[in-house]
Amino acid sequence: MVNARRGAEPAHLIIDNWMEARNNVSLNKERLVQMVGVNKRLFSDMKVMYQFGKGNHLVPVLVATRTVKASDKLCDSHTRNDWARVAQCSNAAVEK
Repeated sequence: MVNARRGAEPAHLIIDNWMEARNNVSLNKERLVQMVGVNKRLFSDMKVMYQFGKGNHLVPVLVATRTVKASDKLCDSHTRNDWARVAQCSNAAVEK
């Protein structure tokens, strides 16, 4: 999930990017039907997200399907609220 050359890119993704990828919104289904062999297998094992790059160009970010559950958990509102509370407690302890 992390591009070693540009490791900060995943941090710029937003939950909407993930939800679109999760629901295959940006995937061209007609093109997928025409794929054969390795290409078809690889695309069936990946989710594709897009984020804005330099000059507002869309940059694809590939996510392996084996990380879908983890990505769903990170985007879950309950998980995010729990971590926000932990961060608040940590910040309060540091300030003392």
